[in-house]
Amino acid sequence: MQVGKWNVEYLEQSHLYLVNGVVVPSITTILKTKFPMDDSIPEDVLDNARQRGNRVHKEVEDYETNGTVAEDSEELKNYIKLKARHSFNVVDVEKIIVLELDNKPVAAGRLDQVIIDRNGDLAINDLKSTSKLNTAYLYYQTNFYRIGHNQTYGTNIQKCYATHLKGNEASFKPIVRNDAIVIKLLVDFLSEQKEEELSLDL
Repeated sequence: MQVGKWNVEYLEQSHLYLVNGVVVPSITTILKTKFPMDDSIPEDVLDNARQRGNRVHKEVEDYETNGTVAEDSEELKNYIKLKARHSFNVVDVEKIIVLELDNKPVAAGRLDQVIIDRNGDLAINDLKSTSKLNTAYLYYQTNFYRIGHNQTYGTNIQKCYATHLKGNEASFKPIVRNDAIVIKLLVDFLSEQKEEELSLDL
């Protein structure tokens, strides 16, 4: 698949991307180094959360791409109300982006939505259906996507949002923009990877 100037292939089993034939980690993989999974959470709870997340994402994507409405979905009904209340329009969904460092591809990911907010500005919007909204995680995630979209498609997106949909809970929140702090996490991750590779060679 052509993504900007890159040829990208997603390796689902390993959660890695091939960018111009070079293996790069997903943005999710990088984020897990800073926000590791809580081992005390039972597997069935995690599985239910994954299934709910997949369902909500699919319902919103279907609604945005072809107008399909899942009538029995409380989350989708709340999403439609949030859109009207906050006056945003979706211009792209499930978009692959490539993160660059020194003009080289170093990571890739797939963002949920590119939107136009009520001020007419392009923005990244991430959908979450977790019990609680992890704003620290979203801070890094949405900014990675914002930077990656700008690099991949030549845009100048400066805003990030998060949409939380869980049962009858629904919110649409702005996320603070920051380039330096998320790039530092990327650089630290790549440095650790390189050290691990060197230690394996010894």
